[in-house]
Amino acid sequence: MRANTRLSIRRAVAGATSALLLAAGLTVVTDAIAPTPASAAQDPTSCQGTVALVNGGFEAPVLPNASVSLTSASLVPGWSTTDSLNQIELWSSGFNGVTAAAGRQFAELNANSPSRLFQDVATTPGQTLSWSLKHRGRSGTDVMRVVIGSPTGTLVQNGPNLSDGSAAWGSHTGTYTVPAGQTVTRFGFQAVSSAGGVSSVACSRPSR
Repeated sequence: MRANTRLSIRRAVAGATSALLLAAGLTVVTDAIAPTPASAAQDPTSCQGTVALVNGGFEAPVLPNASVSLTSASLVPGWSTTDSLNQIELWSSGFNGVTAAAGRQFAELNANSPSRLFQDVATTPGQTLSWSLKHRGRSGTDVMRVVIGSPTGTLVQNGPNLSDGSAAWGSHTGTYTVPAGQTVTRFGFQAVSSAGGVSSVACSRPSR
């Protein structure tokens, strides 16, 4: 299962795989009500620069052309994984005949075990974020889900399961409203099943 997500504010059994190429975008789509008093808090309607997924497109570390690498998560900037060996499986465009949906690299959701790839992002309570991603099965129909929430709490599925075949990348979108008191939000991308086989997050005010 492959997915390509890009956030603009921007294998489920051994031997089986699911891929995720993140090329998604997160943008603020609604204003939040400013707290009262707000002197010591960031105005939730005023974005402070850019909130970005580090290495959202899995472009680092750089792989040779048309290759694959089981890489320690410590060497993949920005990303963490629940993989049993703490590895992230990276592909470069052209490996096994698969062209990346964006850029030149993407990641399998499962390296050595059913896994979740995730990253924590600084957020402002009350803002509604929209996300989009591209996802593709490896050799048949693969299913993944997006889970979001507090790093210290239970992540909640955001939207329906995402199901795509291996012929082309599928595009998916959703929204998430940051709850009160949550200044760090975890975005997780998780394999659900396999048939066989973030580039950046920018913060912006909604247009008026």
